[in-house]
Amino acid sequence: MSEIRSHEIRLAISAVSIGIVLGSGICYILMQNLKQDISRKEKGKQSTAIQGGNNNEYPSEIKSELSSRVRTFFGDKGFSKLENSFIVVVGLGGVGSHCANMLVRSGVGRIRLIDFDQVSLSSLNRHALAELGDVGISKVEAMRRHLQNIVPWCIVETFQEMFKMDDAHRLLLQSTQNSTIDRPDFVIDCIDDVITKAELIVFCLQNGLEVITSMGAGGKSDPTRLRISSLSDCINDPLAAKIKWKLKKHGVSAEDVMSLFSVEKPVCDLLPLSQEQQANPQDYGAVDYLRIRVMPVLGTTPSIFGQSLASYVLCKLADKMYSPETCERMSKNLKHKIRQLFKNNEIKRFQSDKEIDLDDEDIEFIVQQMWGSRCAVTNRRFG
Repeated sequence: MSEIRSHEIRLAISAVSIGIVLGSGICYILMQNLKQDISRKEKGKQSTAIQGGNNNEYPSEIKSELSSRVRTFFGDKGFSKLENSFIVVVGLGGVGSHCANMLVRSGVGRIRLIDFDQVSLSSLNRHALAELGDVGISKVEAMRRHLQNIVPWCIVETFQEMFKMDDAHRLLLQSTQNSTIDRPDFVIDCIDDVITKAELIVFCLQNGLEVITSMGAGGKSDPTRLRISSLSDCINDPLAAKIKWKLKKHGVSAEDVMSLFSVEKPVCDLLPLSQEQQANPQDYGAVDYLRIRVMPVLGTTPSIFGQSLASYVLCKLADKMYSPETCERMSKNLKHKIRQLFKNNEIKRFQSDKEIDLDDEDIEFIVQQMWGSRCAVTNRRFG
């Protein structure tokens, strides 16, 4: 009897064990099916979001909360201008990707992205949104996917091609829906090639398009040296020197071009070509006339460039523009010197040695904010 009972106990234990295994297997299968179902639904949402401009799919509370801080900063009227704006960003490297990212996050309603290149491993140190899984796909597609996962109702138009003067009208002024004229409110130039960069600036100025151009961020690291001013004020920038020369050949004055640049001297140079590259340099460029030598880049610098470009454009479109400082802060000696010149001029003109009612801060405000750090007579820059 004891043997029978023992056998029955073993059978019962085996049955329980088998039941547990089967139950676990069934639960696993059900969980996998549930995950797949959720995944399919999520993919369906993403594929819809990638189309852009889907205002009706999201509750107004979500959209309102996402933009609440920006709306309160600019006010309803200013933010409405951003929602109805159309901006073109040309070049989606470190500078352009950060610029486009912040424009979309800040409420811009429609953005057009133009770039011929693909995401590379070496670009991940400075790109705003690209991930390891994006390597090998086009920069415009990577940006569109990420941006519309953040702000699905923003309309993101993409052109995976290099900007050329022959295609400028189609890329900048033509609607993606038909052949009608579709003028952007702002064009932001983040190209790092001299020829196409100059062509873009020239086309914009000739066609009355508002444009701001970014100079070189490579080889620089000091965020306190950034300036927003006319291109003629840019110094210590090899790219700017070439652009000025190229624009002059097109009959365009650097004084008429608004630009973002760093007055810091580059702290490193272009890397030399290897022996193999020196032997056949034409085999290593992505495009025939693009630079082959590599410029070392600290990822923080292009990101700050891009954020600064976005700040300028956003504030200008929303009618809350600031006055950028265009030069270094004035030294105490220079302020004292100019103040003494004012005093001497008062004595000469009015035969009065009465103390003028201007302190050092007043002098700096007049020179930098009113005169743009230029001589009021000759228009030459101080320093």
